[in-house]
Amino acid sequence: MTTPAPNYIVQYRRAIRGGKVIVGKWIEFLYDYITKGLKSRKFYFDRDRASDAIDFVEQFCHHSEGRSDNLTLELWQKATLSLIFGIVDRKGIRIFREVFLVVGRKNGKTLFASAILAYMAFLDGEFGAKIYCLAPKLDQAKIVYDDFYQTVLAEPALAKYAKKRQSDIYIRSLNTSVKPIAFNAKKSDGLNPHLAVCDEIASWAGEQGLKQYEVIKSALGARQQPLVLSITTAGYINDSIYDELMKRSTSFLMGSSKETRLLPILYIIDDEEKWNDLGELKKSNPNMGVSVSPDFFREEIAIAEGSPSKLAEFKTKYCNIKQNSVAAWLPYDVVNAICDTCHAFEDFRGSYCVGGIDLSQTTDLRLAALLSSERESSIHSVSFLCLGTRWRNCRSGRASHIRSTLAKVSSP
Repeated sequence: MTTPAPNYIVQYRRAIRGGKVIVGKWIEFLYDYITKGLKSRKFYFDRDRASDAIDFVEQFCHHSEGRSDNLTLELWQKATLSLIFGIVDRKGIRIFREVFLVVGRKNGKTLFASAILAYMAFLDGEFGAKIYCLAPKLDQAKIVYDDFYQTVLAEPALAKYAKKRQSDIYIRSLNTSVKPIAFNAKKSDGLNPHLAVCDEIASWAGEQGLKQYEVIKSALGARQQPLVLSITTAGYINDSIYDELMKRSTSFLMGSSKETRLLPILYIIDDEEKWNDLGELKKSNPNMGVSVSPDFFREEIAIAEGSPSKLAEFKTKYCNIKQNSVAAWLPYDVVNAICDTCHAFEDFRGSYCVGGIDLSQTTDLRLAALLSSERESSIHSVSFLCLGTRWRNCRSGRASHIRSTLAKVSSP
């Protein structure tokens, strides 16, 4: 009698609930959602599909730096593969189309992504699959791509089917290609991806990053079981695709979204005040003690405690708490707290203030601001924006306007 394949989703949830594994609230919310969905038959778990992916990774995928032995997956990774490939609908079609994996640096996310890529290239059953490794710069896009190629070279069973060409890796028997590409939203309109791996998506800046992601996502429609896999730590860029995915993810996990195709796997600490506590750091670093040692974190913590810039980097890359700048002199939460409080000019009368003035030379925003520590780090600012034909008149009068504004505060 054949022994049924293990259910690593159940095993991982039991380990979490039993306290054997420490995770943050977002991971708990995710596995609660999956458990409820399986009980209500909103979706189903295909053990064989999940087992196929796990077995392939452990039997055919290799380390590519420092060692060349086969990958040994941790429980959190087995559970993740089970979610991606094992959660299906009534027809056996995978539920999730977007995977947003946020995990701390040095937790093997790039190698893990290349292993998922290898499975979807060789064993996912999609003839003519087009797989893309995507990033703002080609060098960055090649990181996962090169890891995949090293896996292929290290495994004779895969190498004999794959051919490295000038711009891609081609698997002739499956008519499948794997290609690294840099941002180009216009050219991406013609893509037909089976899988797109979006590397370090927190570094995808502004409108360009948002547009590129949407173009790739909208191109999935022609495939039956496509996937966009976004892997990243936190970052520093505001109003980016990372922020958009984080909003969607937290809304989904809190039950205030009707989305069904998004799989948010957010390894993030819960309490920023405990950023230097190893127990808390396990929530954002599930591979602590495996690919990265506790001693490494102790050393990094010691450095971060004496350097504001290192602290910002540590919180961003190891805690997955977004910061406003790698060299921030004002923490992100302090800036937000100040912005949430409204003050009038009269609140500053008789106080010691520091004034700041931005005297622009083009048609952009000009600003006069006051900062006072006597009013609980209060700040008051006035912005000036002149457009079109009024620019010349406004420019000539701006200096006197700002002087009179500041005078209102300094007068007794």
